[in-house]
Amino acid sequence: MKYKLTQKAYGINWDKIEEGDYYRGNIGHVWAENRNKAKSMLLSEISDYRLRFSTEEITYLNAPVVRYKKCDKYEYKGKELTIYEIEDLERETERNLKLQSIIDDDNIAYCYIRKGSYYRPNSCGYTDRIDRAGVYTKEEAVSSAKSCKELTIIPIVIEDHNKMIQYEIDEFKERLL
Repeated sequence: MKYKLTQKAYGINWDKIEEGDYYRGNIGHVWAENRNKAKSMLLSEISDYRLRFSTEEITYLNAPVVRYKKCDKYEYKGKELTIYEIEDLERETERNLKLQSIIDDDNIAYCYIRKGSYYRPNSCGYTDRIDRAGVYTKEEAVSSAKSCKELTIIPIVIEDHNKMIQYEIDEFKERLL
């Protein structure tokens, strides 16, 4: 999607600063109309540093200021946000719509909850095996997912679930002594 650019981001090219890797986290980026205004804003922050492979002090003319396009701000629904913030909001909106579709679907009654691994019954631990996963009502599962972005809700097809469990029961019966 195309959004209207509202603010350009600029920062320091740390590869051109002596010991830039050491200082990299000390100074963030700034938003400015153009590179020259960004230089003015950043110069006081880096004036004590030195250019790499040189004995020169940093001045307005040689300050290694570059564009940080990934931090640009765009107009999105009346707000100024970075592209990452916009993508995060869109993912969250899509996720909420999927969760609501689970609630609205009368064919779904139960779900598995997954956070990397499946939740076990009564949320007591985790398992990688779906046949050991807990079975939760769709309301319980969606409620949990709304409070934790890392959770994935997997609707259960009851017939498939029951076949899988019956297979496990039959396996155990074969081993009864």
